[in-house]
Amino acid sequence: MPKKYSIVLFSDENIELEVLAKDKDLIVVKDAEGRMHRVRVLRESDERYMLYIDDKITSVGIVGDKIYVDLQPILVKKVKEYVSPVKVEERKEEKQIQVEEGVVTAPISGKVIEVKVMQGQEVGENDVIAVLESMKMLIEVKSPFKGVVEAVYIKPGVSISKGDKLVKVKLVK
Repeated sequence: MPKKYSIVLFSDENIELEVLAKDKDLIVVKDAEGRMHRVRVLRESDERYMLYIDDKITSVGIVGDKIYVDLQPILVKKVKEYVSPVKVEERKEEKQIQVEEGVVTAPISGKVIEVKVMQGQEVGENDVIAVLESMKMLIEVKSPFKGVVEAVYIKPGVSISKGDKLVKVKLVK
């Protein structure tokens, strides 16, 4: 079930976040205004983390009961965690982390070996859109959508990370 967090700072500023999807080091959160953000978390040490929030780097340090964001102390008064009811449709979104509708993301980090589609091409559900190499294995990435390829974000030889955009498909109903 999606978790929601209410964070109250000592400045009485209230921050509301909802975790929509989580997969190893990638989290998709929705803020109080309804905007979705991709957050990639990399642990550098026991007290230091690097957050890539929508591809912008933020350093977070935790020392005792103090939190530092980009070396500035953030004084948190209270954090409340609660679970929101989940709809069946949201569970499917958790499996395939997406920020935009129709975007197919990389299931694993690796290197693009072959791109099997091009812009304007029709694809069916489970059609192979790309072949990736990871740990000396070839992985076929299949489209979970039926539609027309709107954009191709990759090319052969490029290294990608888990969760990177591969292609965008304009959905056909």
